[in-house]
Amino acid sequence: IKCAEVMTLPYACRKTSGDSVKVYRRTGKLGLASFPGQYLEEMFAFFQTMFKDSYKFGNILEMALCNQNILIHPVISLLSATRIEIADGKFDFYTEGCTPSTESVIDALDQEILYLFKAVNFINMSSKDVCEIRFGMTWEQIQKTRKSWNITGLRTLDTRSITEDVPDGLVLLCSMGRQFSVPTPTSDALIHLWEIINKDDYWAKGRTMEKLGLNKMSVEELAYFLDQGKKC
Repeated sequence: IKCAEVMTLPYACRKTSGDSVKVYRRTGKLGLASFPGQYLEEMFAFFQTMFKDSYKFGNILEMALCNQNILIHPVISLLSATRIEIADGKFDFYTEGCTPSTESVIDALDQEILYLFKAVNFINMSSKDVCEIRFGMTWEQIQKTRKSWNITGLRTLDTRSITEDVPDGLVLLCSMGRQFSVPTPTSDALIHLWEIINKDDYWAKGRTMEKLGLNKMSVEELAYFLDQGKKC
């Protein structure tokens, strides 16, 4: 079976009623990965018939960890938690949430992704670097543009921005880090604090290398599996 996946949805949308959706914009260029990875060129050629400006990732794990949602949502939401809880949906996620202090934490998290990628021979780019390819501008320009979107409406901290991005993204990052001896203190701290805030066990629910059946693989064995779809 040949499977392919994109890093994010092609359009930013919001449900406006029981039978209607408002489409705001394209979400930028779409990154594609396949499993097994050996079929990437074939599937990418087909995908480009629909999205000509798309680009490729080396494998599905690389693509999963380049999803900027895991870089942005847990950090901004955590550092803006009190504001979100009292704002009654009137919190502007990027305008109020993206401050210099927040960016410092985002940078630290991004560096952990880059260190992990180097350890497992993934793409030599950080998640922020990939985001610049996706939008065709610098990170600073991207963040400035995001502030013009006026994204509001976050009313609770028990939202999919956390309940998806923490267990499926940050837990995967930390799990891979532990397996390949790459420290992830920022990611560990974010997971721990979100578990306290939402009274949940994201490690138990999360996407770990063990759950994926990849926890006993070396770097070389992992690369072979992601490319061939079978163990050595």
